[in-house]
Amino acid sequence: MSDAAHDDIFEQVMAEVAPAKKRSRFRFPILAGLLVASAAVLMIPIAMRSAESPQADEFGARGSGQDIATFSLNCSSPESGDAPLSCANDAKLFFDMQGTTGYPYFAAFGRHTDGTVVWYFPEALGGHSIELAEHLEQGVLDRSVVLGQAHSRGEYQVYGFYSKVPLTRADIKERFRSGVYGDDTVLINRSFSVL
Repeated sequence: MSDAAHDDIFEQVMAEVAPAKKRSRFRFPILAGLLVASAAVLMIPIAMRSAESPQADEFGARGSGQDIATFSLNCSSPESGDAPLSCANDAKLFFDMQGTTGYPYFAAFGRHTDGTVVWYFPEALGGHSIELAEHLEQGVLDRSVVLGQAHSRGEYQVYGFYSKVPLTRADIKERFRSGVYGDDTVLINRSFSVL
């Protein structure tokens, strides 16, 4: 074959191949444009959701945001440490409420193992549970219970009622007996002993 024949074959092959190269050059931008458009359509709902919800504050509170009811007991003259808490007969019993949120009222009574009940809050028969906003000092209830004549030696269970509304002793007795506290009340119990 002569050089001219080679050139003719080369020209024919290039003529067949060249249009395919032109087509592939145009297909890539179209395909890329379709991919970008699809991604944009998929990202719109995510962007809208992000715009509707506030950005998280890096120093904001974390957690579930649910109401928390808790307390611990301490006495002014512990005889044998904290576990279990043991107090002298003339000691003062303190209620530490740190960590409690969402419950504005608190009531409590102690129950000896022999069944004797000693009311702490409300202090008077016709009274209501304590309003915590008015009676907390650095998370501790501003009043204590003197473990005097009403407390004989032995172990006590302290029942603390947290509530959204003020409760009377009658309200508390009814809820305690029935075991139905309602959505607005939480019962927490702790123990201590009098030496």
